[in-house]
Amino acid sequence: MPKVLIVGKTKMKSEVCIGGIVLTNCCSVRLLPETGYSHPANTPFDIGDIWDLELKEISQCELTAPHTEDVRVIRKSHDRTLSMHKLKDRILRIADAPLVQPSELFCGFLQFNQHKRGRIVPKHGVPVFSTGFWRFEKALHKQQDDYGNTRYIYCNSDDSRDIDDMEVTLDVKYVGCADPIDVIPPGSILRFSLSHFYRDGFWLQLSGWFL
Repeated sequence: MPKVLIVGKTKMKSEVCIGGIVLTNCCSVRLLPETGYSHPANTPFDIGDIWDLELKEISQCELTAPHTEDVRVIRKSHDRTLSMHKLKDRILRIADAPLVQPSELFCGFLQFNQHKRGRIVPKHGVPVFSTGFWRFEKALHKQQDDYGNTRYIYCNSDDSRDIDDMEVTLDVKYVGCADPIDVIPPGSILRFSLSHFYRDGFWLQLSGWFL
C-alpha cells in the first residue's frame, strides 16, 4: 500500500475534507471515504500523519476539473506522525511552493471580484488541479467577516501600522481545522484549495500554512 502524507484537513459543514500527497510519486490526492464524499469530524486523519493506504481510483468520467484528485480509501494503517518542522521540510522536498502574487495562483486563472475574493469562472479557463502550495512575500492578516468567518487579507504594501489603511489585493476565507493565527508571516508555505462550484465559480480558500 502506498504511503500518503496528510497535508490538508478542512471543514465541510459538520464534516471534513482530507488532502494528502502520495510519497511514492508526489501526486496530490483528496482522500474520500469508501462511500460518500467527506469524513466525520472525528476522523483519525491529521495533518502530519503518514498512512499506508489502499486506494481506489475514481473513473475519469466521474471527475470534473478542477477537482481531479479524488480517490477512495479502502483500507488504512497509521505509520507515523511528523513534527511540524519535519513536515515543512518534507513538503519542500516533494512539492513546489513558488513565491507568487495572488493573481498567479492556480496558473493565473483566478478572477477577482470587487472585494478581492478570487474564484475560477469556467468560461475563462479551469486548471486541472484544485489544491497547491505557494508562498507570498508579504504577510497575511486575520480578520472576521460579518458572518463570523475567519478570513485572511493580503496587501502589496504593509508599511502602514493600521491594517485598515492598507490596499487589499486578496481577501480569502480560511477553511482549515487548525486554530487561526493573527498573522501568517511572509514566506510561509500556504496551502490553497478551490471550493466546489458555488454560484458563479470555484472559490479560492486558504486551507492551511506551514511556518
